[in-house]
Amino acid sequence: MAKIPSMIPACAVDGYKISPQNATVRTEMETGPARQRRLSASMPTQLSVKWILSRFEFKVFEAWFKHTIFDGTAWFLMPVDNGMGLTHTDCRFVGPYSVELASKGIYNVSANIEV
Repeated sequence: MAKIPSMIPACAVDGYKISPQNATVRTEMETGPARQRRLSASMPTQLSVKWILSRFEFKVFEAWFKHTIFDGTAWFLMPVDNGMGLTHTDCRFVGPYSVELASKGIYNVSANIEV
């Protein structure tokens, strides 16, 4: 499994968000209380992450995203803060990343990933 390149800095704290996915299904009844059941015991958690990258780091990120993890479709290992400290975790992009030019030569790269 691929790892995020070591020259890419850790995710920024600003904008870091952990969102566990719903593991239940709720069925509204015609009368009486709704019924709920567990859909799965192992649902992925989504993370909203942001990297603050230099121009060189951004180019490395783009090449890794395109060629190593095949436009974000492959799983990769990345240090993730899950409330118990940083652990190397299997991750995958949920969709494309977005880029905002923060200042000359500094790029904010944001993405949603699942773990």
